[in-house]
Amino acid sequence: MPRKSNHDSLTTKRVIALRWDGRSEDIVWDASPKAGGSGFGVRMYATGRKEYVFKPRARKSADQSVGDTRSKLELIVIGSTRELSLSEARSRVQELRLTF
Repeated sequence: MPRKSNHDSLTTKRVIALRWDGRSEDIVWDASPKAGGSGFGVRMYATGRKEYVFKPRARKSADQSVGDTRSKLELIVIGSTRELSLSEARSRVQELRLTF
């Protein structure tokens, strides 16, 4: 059964409790003030695997139009929720934000 929202304030307990809900790309985005902005979340798979992900927002230059595909960036996998703590993943995302 799909969850009501794909945004939640992530905590360690919530990350552990998250389960795949049947969507082809099941991601819960972090709405917590600790997230430091949007683009950080947890992606779940049918196998039970979960990983931290980051979707950067591209900065638009003056010569890019609104629908320009160059402004769309790929999803970046930070790491497995089994290997990284929530705070470690958030720290890595903060570092990545400096490059975009």
